[in-house]
Amino acid sequence: MKRIKKPGSKDTIKIDDKKLAIVGGVLMVGLMGFVTWLVIKNRKKKDGKTFSKSDTGKATLRASFGGGGFKCTRTSGYPLEYGTCSPEVAVLQRYLLKKGAALGSTGPGRNGVDGRFGKKTESALDKIMGKKSIGREEMKTIKNGLK
Repeated sequence: MKRIKKPGSKDTIKIDDKKLAIVGGVLMVGLMGFVTWLVIKNRKKKDGKTFSKSDTGKATLRASFGGGGFKCTRTSGYPLEYGTCSPEVAVLQRYLLKKGAALGSTGPGRNGVDGRFGKKTESALDKIMGKKSIGREEMKTIKNGLK
């Protein structure tokens, strides 16, 4: 317990060291929690990936890059076309890369292979194969071409 004299006064203030340490510790833990929350919030914004429910109630992956956005409209089935998000699209993207397409820097390998059939995939497919979508039989040929 310390006694501190108030400036310009005859009164003294009693300060309990234990209480001061507890209050300081609680403030530090609260501040650290707030900073952690901010870092996580900003990291999620930076990734730009969130799951949202569409009008049909199905969860869809939305990714936002810069000012625009991309919404997966389908996650399975053929033809593979703009808006489709699936592992089959990733196979198509690997094939397009093999043929020399530039698909951007998305995906785990930062080579554009992210499983989302967006503008760059559509443009590369049109340039290489002269099509804007791919059917089941064409995907079989593509898969064989990757082996």
